[in-house]
Amino acid sequence: MSLLALNRWTYPPGMQRVPSVLANCYDSRTEPKIHHVIPDEVTGGREATDHLLQHGHRDIALLAGAEEDPAAPLRVQGYREAFARAGANVTEGWIKHAGWDINDGFNWTMRLLDGVDPANRPTAIMCANDRLAIGVALAAARLGLSIPGDLSIMGYDDEHRIAGTMVPALTTMALPLREIGSAAMTSLLDSVEGVKGTTAGASLETMVPCRLVLRESTGPAPR
Repeated sequence: MSLLALNRWTYPPGMQRVPSVLANCYDSRTEPKIHHVIPDEVTGGREATDHLLQHGHRDIALLAGAEEDPAAPLRVQGYREAFARAGANVTEGWIKHAGWDINDGFNWTMRLLDGVDPANRPTAIMCANDRLAIGVALAAARLGLSIPGDLSIMGYDDEHRIAGTMVPALTTMALPLREIGSAAMTSLLDSVEGVKGTTAGASLETMVPCRLVLRESTGPAPR
């Protein structure tokens, strides 16, 4: 489920007249007024990339989702931060905003890998959601590449009925949806009860960490 940005045209009129909290979306106005609880997408992108870097991968492509989605550039930022911390170079041509669906992952991966010398292709592909990762896995199968022996695949979302049942099962970053809901409800109840500090300054934003879920689709970089 993607992060949403609400602006002045999408707010129900009553949201600023009563205690309100946004869950998995945020107040995108220049001067936000409504408390929002969102996933920490930058750290999530960084930790996902760190996982691949720690396995020896340096040639990591990023299938970043739709550019207009608020979460996509934040995950790209995390990817770049991980490379910078590792002292590794990003291959700019391997960062692609291509949508969110299975066919987007398949078509982009085929263009990236088909007919390319193994020495000049990525050893890992990080995906901005699990449906893109399915497309990457299908393209790898079409090209006769083993996962994770020839190509590691990292997902994002830990989508129910997808990540754990893929073959091989998908390593992914889990969106903390339950934790976001819990934090949003706590904030709302505090606001209703008049708990001091729930609507002031920095407290307008609460970020909840994503969680790395290790499965079978990632492994050491090929020698």
